[in-house]
Parts: sequence; C-alpha cells; structure tokens
Amino acid sequence: MCWCLVKSLEAYLCFYSNFRMALRQVLWEKAPEPYAKPPPLHLRVIDICDMVRVLSWDFVKGQAIPKMSKNNTVVAVTDGTTVTKITLFEEYRHKMAVGKTYYVKNYGVRGTSPPYHILILKETMFYRSSPVALTDELVEEGKKLLNPKSVLTPTSEASRGRGFITLEGSVLEFTEIKEVTVGREHVPMRTVKIQQGTDTATVSLWREAATFPLQCGLLIRISHLRHSTIYLQTTNFTKIEMVEEDKVTLTGKVEGVSSCQEDDNLNIDLSDGSELVIAKALWEPLEEQFEKGDLFVTVERVGTRVTAVKAAEKKK
Repeated sequence: MCWCLVKSLEAYLCFYSNFRMALRQVLWEKAPEPYAKPPPLHLRVIDICDMVRVLSWDFVKGQAIPKMSKNNTVVAVTDGTTVTKITLFEEYRHKMAVGKTYYVKNYGVRGTSPPYHILILKETMFYRSSPVALTDELVEEGKKLLNPKSVLTPTSEASRGRGFITLEGSVLEFTEIKEVTVGREHVPMRTVKIQQGTDTATVSLWREAATFPLQCGLLIRISHLRHSTIYLQTTNFTKIEMVEEDKVTLTGKVEGVSSCQEDDNLNIDLSDGSELVIAKALWEPLEEQFEKGDLFVTVERVGTRVTAVKAAEKKK
C-alpha cells in the first residue's frame, strides 16, 4: 500500500514538474522534429494592451498617410513559472481576458533562435481552465514585457545609454519624410536633431513615429529609443509627445537673423546667447528697425520658440 502511494506521488510530482516547465521548454528548446506539435499549455493572462500596426502607407507630397491598419492585442501570460507575450491578431482579440486562465493547444512556434515566440493559428484552441497561481514578481515581469522601462537620459549621455532610453529636447532640425524599403514593406522614415543645452542628439524616426508633426523649437520627449549603428532609433514602444514649458521673458540685442528650415520661420540670435525660432509674421514689423541699426527686443518664448516680441529700449 505504501509503495503504491509513493509511486503515485512520484508520478504526480513528475507530471506537475513537466506541466510547470512546459512554457519554458517551448520558448527555449528546439522542437525535436520539424513538424512536431508543441505541448498544450496552461496560461494565465497577466495584462493586455492594444497595438495598432500600419500595414501599408500612401506617400503624397512629402507626407506618409496610413493606407491599411490592423488592430492587434498583445497579452502577457504565465504558466506560473515563466512569462512571455503573445500577439492576438484582430480576429482572435476576444479569445483571452485579463485574469483568466486558459488551456491552449494547437498553436505554432516561430523564430530561428531562442527565445522562440508562440504563434496563434486558425487551429489554435482555447479552453477555460482552473487558475494558475500568480506572484507579484510574475505580475511585474508581465507588465514590463508590455511596457518596458525607458530611462530619461541627458542628451550628453545618450551615446552611453543602455537598454531603452528617453530623450527630451528642442527640435533643432529635421529631414523630410522619405519612403524606405524594409524587407517587402515600404515605410516612412525621417531624422530629427534635438538639442538640450549645448548638446545635441540625432534620432531616426520610423513608421508611425515619422509622422509626428515636428516644428523647429518645439520641446518634445521621445521614449523607448535604442542604439543603432549610427543614430538612435525609435522602436515599437516609442511614444513622442510635446513637453509643456512655462513662458520665459527676456530682453536682449538681436545679433543676427538667418533663414530657417521651415519657410514660415526665421532663426534669431540674441546677445545673451539665446538661439530662438520666430515666425516671419512676428519678425516683419521689426525688420526695418533692424536694418537701420542696433535692435533690442523683449521676447516671450516657450522652449526656443518665440510667442511674442516687441522692440525694447537699449540697455544702459
């Protein structure tokens, strides 16, 4: 009797151990045969996020316009030991929900080297299952997979950053959007140079990030950048946003005026070292006075963009 109980316990422990290791084996071990079916998995959904992916673009007069898009869902899942993420294409978005556990089989595995990725197929079956236990560590790991940390980094240290980094700065210059071939896709790309103090960094903006409306002098924040051979590059996680800044008032002599990348703007340098961007419409009333002699101005600026300007008396 005791011997039977021991054998039953050993069998249970062996089964439970294999069950707990199934996801890790799928992700890290190559299938023994080319057409071997991966084992069924018990997976609990930790978190979900939606992801819009543009499948094709129209390129018209220097602009990139999304032509066809697809709304996919990315889910972070665990078997109680290992965490991974799975993309649910638009037609399968309803198959999984946060907090629910599923018995999943007939899925695919893709990738040329570990960790491999789980691929949801037409044949994939989802069954409701009893809950898989969660720990705080598993939850944190799952959330990081969907929204990894991006460290706010000074522009002066951008070249030494590791992992994902976030940069803030004023737009100094940018290129026009161009059509680039990546594999069989035609995607938009442009570069932008941003300035923080006296330091600058150049970033390659790809796909949706390339369509962000840029203006010289605009203060922006670009998240989840990675190093490439030449420039920092955007990734699937990248978000670009304008940074709100208080208005600053200053007075100084206009040392010089030059053309700007944007036809409607000019660059002006003031005697205190400020390099600002001003709309031609704001500058035109001051042009005649500037041509006659020294011009002192009081300006209001947000970032490096002038929002208001008027002639001022010469400082004594």
